Amino acid sequence: MSSEHPAVFISYCWSNFEHQAWVSDLAETLMRDGVDVKLDKWDLKEGHDLNAFMESMVHDPAITKVIMVFDREYSQRADDKQGGVGTETQIISTEVYKSVQQDKFVGVVRERDDSGEACVPIYYRGRKYIDLSDDSSYHDQYEMLLRWIYNKPLHKKPEIGSKPAFLDDESSSQISSSLSSAFRSAVDAIKKNKPNAPFLAKGYIDILVSELSRYPVKPNGEQHLDDQVISRIEEMRLLRNQVLDFFSHVVRFQSNGEVLKQVHSFFERSIAYSMADHSAGSHQPAQFDNYKFFLYELFLYFSAMMIKEEKFSELNDFLKKEYYSEGLEFYSRADAPLADFSFFYRDMESLEHRNNRLGLRRVSLVADLIKDNVEEAFVHHRDLVQADLVLYIRSLVRRTKTGLYCFWFPVNLVYFANSFGCPFEAFLKSRDVAFFERFKVLMLVGSKEELMDQDKYPDLFSNHRLSPGMMGSINISRSCGLDNWSTIDE
Repeated sequence: MSSEHPAVFISYCWSNFEHQAWVSDLAETLMRDGVDVKLDKWDLKEGHDLNAFMESMVHDPAITKVIMVFDREYSQRADDKQGGVGTETQIISTEVYKSVQQDKFVGVVRERDDSGEACVPIYYRGRKYIDLSDDSSYHDQYEMLLRWIYNKPLHKKPEIGSKPAFLDDESSSQISSSLSSAFRSAVDAIKKNKPNAPFLAKGYIDILVSELSRYPVKPNGEQHLDDQVISRIEEMRLLRNQVLDFFSHVVRFQSNGEVLKQVHSFFERSIAYSMADHSAGSHQPAQFDNYKFFLYELFLYFSAMMIKEEKFSELNDFLKKEYYSEGLEFYSRADAPLADFSFFYRDMESLEHRNNRLGLRRVSLVADLIKDNVEEAFVHHRDLVQADLVLYIRSLVRRTKTGLYCFWFPVNLVYFANSFGCPFEAFLKSRDVAFFERFKVLMLVGSKEELMDQDKYPDLFSNHRLSPGMMGSINISRSCGLDNWSTIDE
């Protein structure tokens, strides 16, 4: 018999007419579900040898499964070795005990005794059975029986992976087992919306922030500082990808509420790594550039993911939040140990020095690193550039409206310099009035006309030239397609 129609023998006791009818109903249902059932009522003809029939049903390789229907009478006769059931039991029990292929036999409980215990013969006790004695769970248990017959278990063992690399490599580029374990627990809880998701997310962030201490740049006089920074950025890439995976789950499944607070907490608590500890002696500002880049890149990705999922209101609330860190007392742009989102756009002296030292003549090594290492499993490079533009416009409007320091520049737009038209999804969709009404909150404006004021926002309309000696320029309003926003109302 083909695997499409597996052959199954049902062993049971003719206890009474009601039980016989129940077994017949089960057999007919299985037949409708593609199972070729062998039943004595159907397959044992007059003149056939009963014992030979039973033995053939158990030993015939064409019979892939044997179901034993347990009721009180079956269990009693099996234990006492009485009648046909007793004969079948002697044949079956021997096979059950000695067979390497233990998945050929299964007991189906049809009845329970007066104390509520399943009626199971002695030889089968201690083995798993399928319980069809309770009408309330019959459907689920019948499905389990079908899955057993077809060898399609509900819970399939996953393929075994490779030994974790960190067991053989103690370098800082590897992710610790404790962080990996906390990550898996957190994303599983987030995805399944479990009540303990915020708690597990916090646990992951706690370990993550602690793990960042593994990546310091320590000037040694033997290696160029910018080489050390680049090496650390590369070593942190596995960690970056894990954090991006965490962000992706938060954005898709928990983009508001307590879990999202842990994303803010991560950025806030990580600030200390990107700044000097003034109580710890001398330092070079550029030696923290790997942390500056790490946080800048992650903030850009998180913003891009939120925009991609059109979580505009949630991202707006997130961007309103300030960040507290004691180190900000020494931050020249702050009058208190607080900073807004634009803090994560930072000068990275080591990368500027590297550009000059090696004569690379690049507009921005930061933009190069972002593009060369984009993780498209989460967003595309174009999405990152779009987020860069949104953060720039927001910073410009906030600075103009409040007079507070807030600076962000879309360095990643250099890859779209001199392009004609707007290639960015959210900006293109903003032609629709209804879409723009939801999107505009990210730029802190009530209408397109506010941004069209060239006296107030001249930088939006200026041609920003690239580095001296390089051809090309970028124009923000043209790149965003500003003129076409909120023009289609259907």
